[in-house]
Order: sequence, then C-alpha cells, then structure tokens
Amino acid sequence: MDFKQKYHLWNYFFTALFIVLTILLILFTPLNRITISLIPLIVLALATFRLTRLITKDKILEHLRENIKKNKNNSFIYTIHELVICPWCVSIWAALAVTGLYFLIPETYILLILLAISGIASLLQKFF
Repeated sequence: MDFKQKYHLWNYFFTALFIVLTILLILFTPLNRITISLIPLIVLALATFRLTRLITKDKILEHLRENIKKNKNNSFIYTIHELVICPWCVSIWAALAVTGLYFLIPETYILLILLAISGIASLLQKFF
C-alpha cells in the first residue's frame, strides 16, 4: 500500500472514530441533560473556539506541531499533521470533546467557562 492509500485509510479511521465517539456520547448522555439553554450553548461555542485556537495556533503547542511536521513521512503522523493545522478539522473534534465534557461530566463546566472567558479575551485582543 502506498503512502497516499495509507493516508486515506487513516482519514477513514478517524472519520469512523468520530462517528463511534459521537454515538457513544448520544447513548451515554442522560436523557434529562439533553436540552441546552442559550448561555451554556454560548459557553460551549466559546470553549470550542478557544480549544481549537490553542491546538492550531497558540505558541504553547507550537513545539508539538513542529515535531509532528518534522515526521510527516509516516502516513499516520501526516494525517495528524493535517488535522492539527486545520482549524475546521480541529473544531469538530474540539466540539465533540467540549460537548462530551458538558453532558457526561458536569463538574468540568468550570473548565469550559475558563476556556470561554479565554476565548472572549482572545477575540477582544484581536479586535481592539
């Protein structure tokens, strides 16, 4: 199997993994927690934004992104590289993680609020 085929295979794997994790989230979310009001939805959106930016752009993870970039000869590593440099790609995974934390581990809401506040600060810094 050549590099391109392996790369596509890893893409299929990660797509299937995402679908399985989403189904598990749906199955394990308590029925009484499925509804969401506007404020938590905004918190989740801002937390997703901040987590996405942290992974794809921020200096704190730049070393990790550079190490991944150096090892792009491996199809798995190349797939990971393509994922972590793409905000659109990371955001769907970040949304899954943030939503999973919110619904399955309510105690992590404070972490999500911290990410949301950091997201607001990032937006304010960018525009002012």
